[in-house]
Amino acid sequence: MGWPMVGGIAATMAFNIVDTYFIGQLGVPELAAMGFVNPVVMTIVSASVGMSMGTSSVLSRALGKGDPTFIRNIASNSILLSLLLSIALTIIGLTFNDQLFRMLGANKADLERIWQYMQIWWPGIFLIIVPMVSLGQIRAMGRTGLQSRIMIYASIINAILDPILIMGFYMIPALGLKGAAIATILTRLMTLISAFYYLKFEFDLLDYSKNILGHFFDNSKTLLHVALPATCTNLITPFAIGVITAMVATYGTNAVAAFNIANNVEAICRITFFAAAAAIAPFMGQNMGAEKFKRMKIAVRYCAYFCISWGLFLALVIALVGEMMARFFNDTPEVVEIATLYMYIVPISYGFFGLVRNITSGLNAMGRPLPGTSISFVRAIILQVPLAIYGGANWGLAGIFGAICLSNIVASILAFFWNRRILSRL
Repeated sequence: MGWPMVGGIAATMAFNIVDTYFIGQLGVPELAAMGFVNPVVMTIVSASVGMSMGTSSVLSRALGKGDPTFIRNIASNSILLSLLLSIALTIIGLTFNDQLFRMLGANKADLERIWQYMQIWWPGIFLIIVPMVSLGQIRAMGRTGLQSRIMIYASIINAILDPILIMGFYMIPALGLKGAAIATILTRLMTLISAFYYLKFEFDLLDYSKNILGHFFDNSKTLLHVALPATCTNLITPFAIGVITAMVATYGTNAVAAFNIANNVEAICRITFFAAAAAIAPFMGQNMGAEKFKRMKIAVRYCAYFCISWGLFLALVIALVGEMMARFFNDTPEVVEIATLYMYIVPISYGFFGLVRNITSGLNAMGRPLPGTSISFVRAIILQVPLAIYGGANWGLAGIFGAICLSNIVASILAFFWNRRILSRL
């Protein structure tokens, strides 16, 4: 069940991979600038995913009721709500850009390079959030394959535009970081146009007549009731990554660049775990409804076996090829050394991270979101940040990376036994 989503998940992650590769060819300072940008981008994307989840959930229930008017109300007003949210975030971002990145540890030179990217990206936030909500509506219509195809095509377009706009091509000048931002925004615009085409002409969901707009506030309350908790949960991880980035920044530009590379390699490794989580959610939900509790327990056990064994295999592979992967993005010796250090330590915990992701996904499908949110909070805020502070003070970057690894392992143990306790009471 998770495989139809693999292409879409991989395509989404490919955006950053392609950006990082071509920006890495510009130099370490530019790569470090994107290392500061990524936590902010991840925060906005996580908020848009929360909005998308809320829209998808409410729209799915509306479809179940079979009320065409209410369905159009929800679909149309969710787009309007996401647009208003985008405008608010754009104003905040443009106003407090420098203050925000100083908090992440950026210096004056970093800020100049960061602004090259963000001066394009902040005004284009609506092209990040609105398409995400639109794709959530397509998913609610049961067209997961269509959603994935749109995301894959967008990734291909981004891969074509990136080298042209970043490095230059014939009469098109090399725009560097600004070019990377323009490529992203143009790609998201194409995603939006594609999504709107299907929502309007295939599903007939969009309607901005006076009658529809009159229900905006009521529909917004309904949407935010579901979207806000999902958004808050999604923001936990970007917040922790932002804190870790600020710690890494104290070790210099090369360290931030290396951390950026390592995070992109990590994104590739996590695709399988995200696909498994997408599969286990409906399985747990359906068996919960059918009261087939034994099947749920067996599924969790096999999921744990898969995550840990696959994770350890990934750790072994990355330990062997990690240095080569780091050089693929940038061959500066110190950058490669730090990125390789990360890939020796943190991948040991990838399987444990995957187990946490799958268990929380299953709990959400069972109608138990609080344990999943609590586990995510414990992993990122209670464990990872304090351990990173302690580890950094005593062992430098190795201590920070070790804290990430240890927090994943401890959180997975907590998640496994908490989940087993919940299942034993069914």
